[in-house]
Amino acid sequence: MKNALDVARYFLHRVDREVGETISPLKLQKLVYYAQAWHLVFYGRLLFPDNIQAWIHGPVVYSVWNENREYEYKAIPKPDEPVSDFTNDELVILEEVWSVYGELGAKQLERLTHAEYPWIHARGDLAPTEKSSEIISTEDMMLYYVNFADKTDSFKIHPSALEIHKGHIVNEPISVFPSVELIELVQQLQYPLRTSPELYGLAQAAIDSLSNRKLESMEIEEWACKLANDVKNAID
Repeated sequence: MKNALDVARYFLHRVDREVGETISPLKLQKLVYYAQAWHLVFYGRLLFPDNIQAWIHGPVVYSVWNENREYEYKAIPKPDEPVSDFTNDELVILEEVWSVYGELGAKQLERLTHAEYPWIHARGDLAPTEKSSEIISTEDMMLYYVNFADKTDSFKIHPSALEIHKGHIVNEPISVFPSVELIELVQQLQYPLRTSPELYGLAQAAIDSLSNRKLESMEIEEWACKLANDVKNAID
């Protein structure tokens, strides 16, 4: 299995510096994170074994940060080490991540990860400027990003993945949900939620209700199902 540094060096070699492209440590970390996330979604296994931490400016792999720390917010030069020998499946993921996320700036990618559940959940109640080494759960990553995957014959990250920053969509791990049926019902609401801003508040209330721990389990399920059905009827 490759490690996170192998993945980082792939993206560093992918930068076309002759046409003026650059990549900073901040952007590099986000690309490594999304490579792990989408590899989990499409292949159900890790691309690399390194933990990803929920730092102030988004997901970070410590080894990648340590190797490039001297550059801070400056462009990282092309590494001397060659690209590792990735499998065809791994290359498909890496190329698609570069195609979808590589054109975005470092701060755009930071805002995107800050609007997504895996980083938010790992941060918990920490203040925005409070340091943390909390690990971002790979289960959270798989469950969250699978909702934005277009599983066609050829790998493709659904364009809606880039629209998440328009509104935070809560997607709790399956283990805390009252029922599988309720998960499926609420997940069905997420796509129209993203594409219809006027329905955002109503659908968000249905999803948020799943996180309410003040009621007994059955009351939560009954309440959430009724609210989710109201949203579904409104969308239909």
